[in-house]
Amino acid sequence: MASDSMHALLSVTLAGCFVRGTSVTESGLTVSTNTLPGEIILFFKTDSNTGRECLGITGENLKACDCLVLYAKENNRAEIACFLELKGKKLEVAVKQVINTFRHAKMLIEKEVEREQHPYITWKVCICMQGQAPRNEQKSRDELKDIFGPHVRIKHGVKHYKELGSFFRG
Repeated sequence: MASDSMHALLSVTLAGCFVRGTSVTESGLTVSTNTLPGEIILFFKTDSNTGRECLGITGENLKACDCLVLYAKENNRAEIACFLELKGKKLEVAVKQVINTFRHAKMLIEKEVEREQHPYITWKVCICMQGQAPRNEQKSRDELKDIFGPHVRIKHGVKHYKELGSFFRG
């Protein structure tokens, strides 16, 4: 039986890789946000054996982004799935990981979430990097924008990114 929301599906399907709280640290970077009244923000560690298995990312050399973050408001059908990657360097690798995770997550959602809910789902991506912007950043940004439209955020030179919530709400 199909789930009526992405929230319901992910809470069960990705329960084994649920991260308590609204913060994650990877590669020396931390991304965090606060939850405002009436909001639901859930972090799932997709770059783990459990996460990859739950999303059907199997086989050699298939990588997943670090996290899938779900944002929703209580009593509202709109849902945001944000693919979060924290990288020291190598933006092009981050982009490949995000796109691979997106493709697998989208197949899962299309198969397991009721079709009436699909128009209420927004896909976003946030990549945080320690280093400066690479020379080929525009190519990577364009590749992401072809899939995610205007819902792309790439941050450089950050150790702690605290504005993920504003990216969801904006």
